[in-house]
Amino acid sequence: MKYINYFLLLLLALSACKNPSQKKITFEDIKDSSNRAVPTKIEDNITFYDTDNNIISTDKFNRLLTEGLSFSEQRQQADGSEEVHLVSIKEHTKELEAKALPDFELLNLRGEQHTNESLAGKVTILSFWFTASHFCTKDIIELNNLAQKYSDNKDFIWLAPALDNAANLSRFLRGKNWTAEFAANQETLALKFGILTYPTHLIIDQEGKIFKAIIRHPNTGEIVKQTLHKLLI
Repeated sequence: MKYINYFLLLLLALSACKNPSQKKITFEDIKDSSNRAVPTKIEDNITFYDTDNNIISTDKFNRLLTEGLSFSEQRQQADGSEEVHLVSIKEHTKELEAKALPDFELLNLRGEQHTNESLAGKVTILSFWFTASHFCTKDIIELNNLAQKYSDNKDFIWLAPALDNAANLSRFLRGKNWTAEFAANQETLALKFGILTYPTHLIIDQEGKIFKAIIRHPNTGEIVKQTLHKLLI
């Protein structure tokens, strides 16, 4: 699968094995926390950084990543070497909430288009995700149950751009009543919004501002519920 850096996974797993009592980095940890960008050529020269851009050992990187307060972002340098940076979820949340909403176009699976203008005056959940992630699918199913309560509200819309192609996305969606409007092949849109990890949910208010960003949170449903209640009353 082109999105996964198997070398990085192996390196971190071997690092964790040096200390049997230390929690190991799993396949899902790497897949879901990376920026999904894989270098065209894998090199042995990989440097790890903490959230303050200090160089750290693979052991320390492993320990910090498993704390769940940050995610990894892989960056390839011009000389072919790789840097893997820890990015604070808290700080990335603040950055997203401070951003202006970019101009965008989103075509859902039914061929209907959404833009900044079509969302004006509405409260919008914008969920960036992909079907191979357990974290993502858990959130999507939970939010679907919540969003059904607002399905008749004309001032509410839920858009769920996925990284998957249309065939894979349709297979996942088959057989269930969904409230969201799904769109496939949306990695370019995710990059435009500055999304670095998945799942990331943006709640956009009636004025077209990013009111709340929710990134890999264990209580996504509760935060969304409270935010929608605040914005839609």
